[in-house]
Amino acid sequence: TLMKKVLSLVLALALLVILTASVVYAEEAPYGGIDLSEPQVVSMYYTGNESPDWERVENLINEKLAEKVNTTIDFVHVSFADFMTSYSLYLNDPDVDMLYCQPTNNFGANAMAGAFKPISEEFIQTYMPLTWKNEMPSLWKEVTVNGEIYGIPANRLDGTCNGVITSRALMDKYGYTEDMITNISELSEYLKTVSAGEKENGIYGINCQGAWPSDWILLGLMSHAFTVNDGTSCWFAWKYLDQDSFNVDDMYWIVDSKEYMDWALMMADWYKSGVYQAGVLSNETTLEANTQEGLSVINITDPAYAATLEDFYTARGDEMVYLDCLADDDTKVFAISRGHSIVFPVNSQNTERAAIVADLLKFDPEIHALIIGGIEGEHYTLTEDGKYRVATEKSVNYPWCNRCYFLVDNADPELQLNDYLQPFLDLNNSRLVGGELFPVGRFNFDTSNFAAEIAAMDSIFNEYRFAFCFGLYGDETEAKVEELRAVMHAAGIDRVLEEYKAQVHAFLDE
Repeated sequence: TLMKKVLSLVLALALLVILTASVVYAEEAPYGGIDLSEPQVVSMYYTGNESPDWERVENLINEKLAEKVNTTIDFVHVSFADFMTSYSLYLNDPDVDMLYCQPTNNFGANAMAGAFKPISEEFIQTYMPLTWKNEMPSLWKEVTVNGEIYGIPANRLDGTCNGVITSRALMDKYGYTEDMITNISELSEYLKTVSAGEKENGIYGINCQGAWPSDWILLGLMSHAFTVNDGTSCWFAWKYLDQDSFNVDDMYWIVDSKEYMDWALMMADWYKSGVYQAGVLSNETTLEANTQEGLSVINITDPAYAATLEDFYTARGDEMVYLDCLADDDTKVFAISRGHSIVFPVNSQNTERAAIVADLLKFDPEIHALIIGGIEGEHYTLTEDGKYRVATEKSVNYPWCNRCYFLVDNADPELQLNDYLQPFLDLNNSRLVGGELFPVGRFNFDTSNFAAEIAAMDSIFNEYRFAFCFGLYGDETEAKVEELRAVMHAAGIDRVLEEYKAQVHAFLDE
């Protein structure tokens, strides 16, 4: 009838109005309709010193964030030493909205202890839609503990292998050429020789800050092993040398190894020979700063970061030399997301707004390009196809990524180095292996049954760790390593390792 047709038309028009309004609302009020009308500042705490151009780049980022979501971010830079010692305070501070969780910050243990807010898939879809769309699905497993997601992983699988950079002028002065420094023993002799000769000039072999972790940097390479929980009491390792497949029962506590003793004795020899300065534990000047000033004989770094330091040498009329002397033909590099992630502390007061900002930092093309690379044309240039980036002479003022490892992405342009460094980068890439060889690289160990024991062991381990890192025990080093082993075995490290193995067996359905 005519009346039914009119009624149908009215209903259709009404439905069209409702749908149109819904579309408009969705466009005007994304992120689940959260109220963004009031400007807000969220905080992000992470480890790293401010580079010279950091503030300029941060201001540009905040201009775009304010325009897009009426929110800005305050990055709080914390030195590595303070970050490690104050991490538990940041976890409980309501003024910390987001926090960087690096591989040494015990992601699994903190998640299980309730230090991080769990994040539902609905939360990610609502407040981090770009992340939900673009994050590699396999990476969520790395931040999932007991079925709950507790972090936002870096969207990148990569790996790196450190070499050594040094000064051509110093090598020439002391009669060294590259073919004379091809392994760590030869590097050791070079360091001791130059340190002895340059002490009066304030130059030390490794002129670093007091929290520089020589163990974390050197032990995996020296051991030909993949490691977990580096720098903690539960530092477990698996030797990949001559292994075709992973066997969790072959994992061991790294302090029990011959390589740990060799490393500790080498550090004692270095300290005795003046490679480290006498007051190294109280030194707050970074190795990078002393590299820039020519006050450190070497810096240990990968080819990519070496590219950002090369201009330090040319600026003083010198030449940077890269030495691939820490690795050998058997070295492998484990390529994972490296455990870098963003977490929301349990007392975070502005989690939704913080998540929105993190989403844009990770995947908004303009904002992500700024935070990772700085200013295009000033700190880096892109090749015509956009696949590669080339560092400029001003890249030292905003090094690539600027230690925001939690934001790196597989889609970021790869580094194209100069003709000198590119072969070293290619060599490192040839060493990469993935989870097929070490499937537990980011397995989250449930330590709840050993919380008290691990807390006690961490305290014990930390009493010894940096004294070993800088060789401060001198002639007592061997006895001190044996002492640490005895105390830790008595405290229960063997039981913890067996529990770790049991959980990995379950994780791998073995």
